[in-house]
Amino acid sequence: MIFSSQISSGNLKGNIYALICVNLFALTFVILSQYNNAHRFSITAIAGLSGMLISYFFINDFTLEINTLLIFLLTGLFVSPTSRILILIRTKTLPASEISILMIIETVMAPIWVWLVLDEIPYDSTFLGGSIILMTLFLNSLYTLKRNKDEIASIN
Repeated sequence: MIFSSQISSGNLKGNIYALICVNLFALTFVILSQYNNAHRFSITAIAGLSGMLISYFFINDFTLEINTLLIFLLTGLFVSPTSRILILIRTKTLPASEISILMIIETVMAPIWVWLVLDEIPYDSTFLGGSIILMTLFLNSLYTLKRNKDEIASIN
């Protein structure tokens, strides 16, 4: 839904790669939920290096402006690894399905940050897709709260 307005604009290949990446990212949570003793920092580092090596084959031009390079460095060295490690630590105590659903918030917030910071207006389908994701998260939270309340009531 979020990318539907871009399918005809030649971005289909990139959108398919993005979909594959998201599914592999979710699979990481499932695997780490099964293996609680796995070293999360090493796994995060290997995932980052693997992503870097794979993306190398899709780069047409290595020229970057200094501002872009600084943003990449800030994101790649601090923001992304820190957030990934914090999320991966939670796989010890939370189900992989809940972590994956919460990660979808990144998908919802990315177009909003781009809109606010870079003044790039998202397509209507992006807002519709984001709304569906947020509604799903809301309904999942309500279901989880009700289920926990029912379990507590059955114990008493």
